[in-house]
Amino acid sequence: MKKLILVFFTTLCSWGFAQQNQINRTHYYYTISQVENEQLVQQVVDEITAYKGVVDCKYRIKPENKMVEISFTFDEIPRKGEGDKSNLPPDAKKLILDKGLHYNGFTYQTEKITN
Repeated sequence: MKKLILVFFTTLCSWGFAQQNQINRTHYYYTISQVENEQLVQQVVDEITAYKGVVDCKYRIKPENKMVEISFTFDEIPRKGEGDKSNLPPDAKKLILDKGLHYNGFTYQTEKITN
C-alpha cells in the first residue's frame, strides 16, 4: 500500500513539473504587396527581431510579383492564471503600415512544445 501511494505522488509531482516546461510556439506569416523598397522590409524585420520572445525572423521576396512574405517565430510561456503577464508578440501589421508598405494579410500556426 505504501508503494502504491509513493508511486501515485511521484507520478503526480513529475506531471506537475512537466506542465511548467511547456511553450506555445507560433509561426506568423505576413504578406506585403507592391514592394518597391526592400530596405523598408529589412527595417520591419529588424524591429520584429528586437522583440523579446521572437526566435527567428526572415523574409522572402518574389521580385516578379513585387510581393514579400515576412515570417517569424514567437515563443510564449502559457499563463498560469489571470494575474500572470506574458510577453506579447510584436504588432507586425502596425510595423508594416508605419513604413508605408501595403499589408496584404497574415496567417499563423501554433504548436505546443515541451522541454
